[in-house]
Amino acid sequence: MPIVTKGREQLFGSVADGKMELNVFGRIVHRTWMEIQAHYAYVELDAFCVMPHHFHEIIIFADNRKGIYSGFTADKITLKILAPLTSP
Repeated sequence: MPIVTKGREQLFGSVADGKMELNVFGRIVHRTWMEIQAHYAYVELDAFCVMPHHFHEIIIFADNRKGIYSGFTADKITLKILAPLTSP
């Protein structure tokens, strides 16, 4: 499930000549995504893509206390265990 703007309004920029051109709001989404790890130590960021009215992302939640990685992608509404970090 991508994160979509209300009414699919194109708030983040536009596509021109096959390339996404971010506007000020698109740059805010991009910058905020890049800053997530500074606020949440247990989060690892993977691929993301900002589009005119939505964005896709892959985020990994690392719980080092339990030695578990859980991955979440907005395209799949499930949270699953990927691999243990250490022996229990």
